[in-house]
Amino acid sequence: MNITAVSFSYSENSMSYRGLLLMDHYIKFSNIIKMDLPICDSNKPDGVIPKEVEELDSILDKSDVLVFSVPEYTGHYSVGFKNLLDWLVVKGYYNASLGQKYSISNKPVYIISFTPTYKGAGDRHFEMTKDILEKLGCRVKKMFLKNDCWNNLVPGNYKFVEKECKEILRKDMEDEVSGWKEKYKEWNDKWKN
Repeated sequence: MNITAVSFSYSENSMSYRGLLLMDHYIKFSNIIKMDLPICDSNKPDGVIPKEVEELDSILDKSDVLVFSVPEYTGHYSVGFKNLLDWLVVKGYYNASLGQKYSISNKPVYIISFTPTYKGAGDRHFEMTKDILEKLGCRVKKMFLKNDCWNNLVPGNYKFVEKECKEILRKDMEDEVSGWKEKYKEWNDKWKN
């Protein structure tokens, strides 16, 4: 399975990127991308995007699952996250049928935020992050918040992200569907008496 992780922080030594490095111990990402795109400065419906955006878009398109590490800045998602989405819309010619033609559309997406705060912050962007991703056609599967990262997000502390990694790696759709089929059969067999 091709799982791509993207750190949406432009910070050189970000918690977002380092958190993904810890997660890689379990997930073995196909790609770990550190955000480094030019700011979206186009409002032309011509589909023209910079080479760096085209390359990232191609990687996202070939991915089966996406893990987005989105930092919270002033209660909102980061500029890096919004910037990529804006470029995808530019590439899509500002298509009015949102959610149908993007490299991230129809893919399971997991969101994780790493924050130094002990409790009570870091997830205020989750609702709007989920909303905008779903408008672009993503299937947001789960959102995770990791607090107290100055103490826990340290080299070798893989246990800190183990639970989230297991959640991402579980065979969700396939197992859920076959599970439903088994449960239906069991339930239906009760009516055969």
